[in-house]
This record gives sequence, C-alpha cells and structure tokens, in this order.
Amino acid sequence: MEKYSRQLTLDVITEIYEKSRDYQLDKSFYERCGEPLKYLCSYFKVNEIQAVLIAVGFVLTYRETPLTINFLAEHFGCPLMKILQIADELVDLHNKGILQKKRVTYSFGYSYLNDYYVVNNKICQAVLAGQSIPAKKIELVQGALEFLEYLSNLEDYFRRELKESYEIAEEFQDLLEINRDLPLVKMTRTFNLNFVDTYIYLLLIWESLTSYKSINIWFKSECILESSVERIRYQQEFISGKNALLVANLVKTSNSTFVNDTEICLTEKSYNLLNDIGINIFLFNNERSSLIKSIDIAPNKLIFSDFEEKQINSLHQVLLDVNFKHIQMRLQEKGYPKGITVLLYGLPGTGKTEAVLQLARATNRDVIKVDFSKIKSMWFGESEKNVKDIFTEYKLLVSKARLMPILLFNEADALISKRRDISDSNVIQTENAIQNLLLEELENFEGILFATTNLIVNIDSAFDRRFLFKLELSKPDRLAQAKIWKLKLPELTDRECEILSERFDFTGGEIDNVVRKANVNEIINGEQCIFSDIIEFCNTEQIRKRSFAPVGFLKS
Repeated sequence: MEKYSRQLTLDVITEIYEKSRDYQLDKSFYERCGEPLKYLCSYFKVNEIQAVLIAVGFVLTYRETPLTINFLAEHFGCPLMKILQIADELVDLHNKGILQKKRVTYSFGYSYLNDYYVVNNKICQAVLAGQSIPAKKIELVQGALEFLEYLSNLEDYFRRELKESYEIAEEFQDLLEINRDLPLVKMTRTFNLNFVDTYIYLLLIWESLTSYKSINIWFKSECILESSVERIRYQQEFISGKNALLVANLVKTSNSTFVNDTEICLTEKSYNLLNDIGINIFLFNNERSSLIKSIDIAPNKLIFSDFEEKQINSLHQVLLDVNFKHIQMRLQEKGYPKGITVLLYGLPGTGKTEAVLQLARATNRDVIKVDFSKIKSMWFGESEKNVKDIFTEYKLLVSKARLMPILLFNEADALISKRRDISDSNVIQTENAIQNLLLEELENFEGILFATTNLIVNIDSAFDRRFLFKLELSKPDRLAQAKIWKLKLPELTDRECEILSERFDFTGGEIDNVVRKANVNEIINGEQCIFSDIIEFCNTEQIRKRSFAPVGFLKS
C-alpha cells in the first residue's frame, strides 16, 4: 500500500465515511474495514474509533457541515446516549490539534451537545499536500518578550475569529506549562493566580511595553472568558477590590463611568518586580509627561542679570552629582527633607523653562516634563491619581537612572496657586485635592523638582515653604536685551543691537520669535535678512503684543 499519498488518503477517508453509515459503534466494523482503517490510524496516529471520527469530520468540513453529537447519532444510527460514550474521543482529537472545536453560542443545555467540530485547517492542508500530519505545537520561547508576543498573537487570533475563547484558554495554559521555567512565568506563579488573572496580568505587561499603560478588563477578558456573565462577574471582582491582582498589589484600577469600562494598570510593585527580571518598561513620553534625555537638549546660551547669573550658577553647583550627594547626606543627617526643590518665576518669555533644560544639560540629568493641563481630568478622582502616578513613575525612574533626573512642573500656575474655599464647584474641589496631594508628596520628596510659574503673587503660602530655592527671572534690561540680540543675530552690528533694544522692550522669548521669523524668511527667499527686515519683524511682534491683553503680572 502506497504510503501517505494524497489520492490514497482521500480515497480511504471517503471509503470509511461511506462504510460508517449505520455502523452503530459495532467493534466488528473495524475488522471489516481492514487495511484502509489501519492506514488512517497510522497516518493520523490515532485509535480506530478516532480514525472513523476523523474521516466523518473531514468530509463534513468540506461540505461546510458541522460535526456534532447529534449528527454522529444520526449518521451512525445510534441512540444519542450511546454516542455520548465516545464524546471523550472527540475531546482527545481536539487536544491533539486534529479537530478544532467550536461552540454554538445561542444553544443551551448539557456539555458536548453545544459543541461542534471541524478538521483543523493545517491537517486539511497536510492531507491535500500528501504530507505527514503536523504535531500540535506550543512553542518553548526564548525569552519574556517572545512569550508575551506569543500571548498577544493568541488574542489576535481571537479578534480575527480564528480561535474561540475556550481555545485561547486551553492554549494559554499549555503555553504556561511548557514555559514554566521562564523567569516571567516563575514570577507570576509566586502569587498563586488563577489562569484568567495570569492571562490578564501578562497581557497588561505586554500593552505597557508596546503601547498603552492600561487595559480594559471587559474587552481583554472576552478573549478567555466565553460568556458575558463570566466577564461581568470578573469585572465585579475589580470593582469590589477583591480580585487577586489587586490584593497582591500587582495592578490598580482606573476610575470608570460604566460597569464595562473598568481599566487597570501596573503598580510600582509590578514595575520593580519586572525590573528585577530584566523587563524595563518605559514610563514616560505619554499624554501627561515626557522624558527629555540630557544628551538631546540643544545648547543655548542664556543672558541673565548679574544677580540671576549668580543664582543660576549656585543651582548648577548644587546639581553637580559630586555636590548633590553630599548635600543630600548632610540634609538627612540634620533631619531635613533630602529633596532639592526649586521655584522659578517671572514674566512669560524670561527663560524659566530653558534655564531648567540648560541646567539639566550641564549636569547630565534627564528631565521629566509634566504637562499640568493633561493631569486634570473630567472624571472624579482621576486627576489626583494622575498626580500620584507622576511621583510613582518618577521614583521608579530614579531607581533605574545613573544620575537622579529632574522632575519639571512647567507652567504650574494653577497647580501651586492659592487654595480656594470649598464650594459646590467640583472644579474647585478637584484643584484643592490635587494641591493637597502635591503638598504631601513634596513633604518627603527626595529627588530634584523644578516648578515654573508666571503668577508668583498667587502662590499658596504652603507651597512657598515647600520650595528650598526661589528665583525670579526678570525681564532683561536694555543692556541685556542688546546682548541677546547680538547672541542670536551675530551679523548685526553692536549699534544695531542697541537700536533694537531701545526701540523694542522685548523679553528673551519675544526676541526668539523675531529670530525664528528671520530664519524662515531666509529659507523662503534664499538670502540673509537685512536690518530693515529685522525692524519689520519686530514691528509685527509689537503689534501682536499690543493687540492682546498682557499675560502675567505687573509690578507695582
């Protein structure tokens, strides 16, 4: 007999299918089928009854007819209860990867009766190609990232309707068992999580690595929990705070409006555990904060008054690592907070933010720049969580960084302004809650924090005490303005710079605007701007300045 040829295999499948009509599970049938049945058993590496089931299933698959318990009872001419005796053979074929199990979602009743089967597409392809049957394969992966990617692919199969949720659950459990010695899997096993919690937790880790910092419980759990009732109950565990992931402090919930809108994200404990096994999750460059590497900060010479220059140089000395460590040690010995907190204030355009960046560049410190407008949320309690998360993420970055980074709250006017009396306004209550939380964080802060503001007159006295250094960057005088013009446009003569400073009372930021316009003009026209062009740009800047209400404050 020819071995494993396409035509032979198809002929044998057809013969067994036809002969199995009304065979009533009679054991003598196997003897009557003789060599053809033995061939199928050898080809698929199964027993005799399983070979018959495969033959029936193969024909039905190409007829696009489901293989069900009821169909087998009718085809074999047996009572339904007798067919149930061989239901385990179907399950075994599914476990071997030969049959793919589906479930009729609109049916109710006993187990097995709601299931139907088709022959796995890979098995069909092997038969039609005259190849040997591929073994069901769950990979032994090389590392944590490969493991998590494999898990993500399982979810993708579900989304593309290539696998059912119960199949994802079964394959995931096999994946865990085969890769049980992987450090990531070992770490999750220490918390004795059930397979659903383990699945959700590992998916959250992958999402945190690749895109989002949180996942929706309802959306993710449908890949592994088949019924809506199961998913609702699972969500209720998080809402009530009883889920094992919450109890173990591996995840935390985000506030939500609807029952199917619960989201979770990793905790500081999880970040530290993952860091210990070599999985470093990039925390910043998200919607509310961004990480600016010191090596990416472009050099920019700033012009300050003599007093301001002296204060900036003092801050530079403080932030030099050799000095910074000694300062922290001395402060701790004296019982003072170890943190270095600095408030820079002054009119817009006086170089507050740029001063922080240049200090960071000069001392090789990265900067976490926080956008306060993105911290405030329309959802009750969410803004406070955002502030808490900023400090949690900062601490995690400090634990990994070679040099302590700088936490920068830029344009923090609303963040450190005077707290208002509690009223019926949810906005005021939220702002006060944020400020109270920020005060608590600053009380025991051990890092480096800068805040910038345009409205120093509105600062809350409690924040005034929390900042160790407070430095005003004032609007440059005429002499300083002339120096800035010369620095930015060295092609101008000294006298032209003096004229510009006398005619236009600009901040450094406004001078930068004029210089940028000059650069744009040179690119468009292909020639360097002359002095009259600069005057014209200054006039347009001045018109803009006069057309709008002034920003900031005026000194009395």
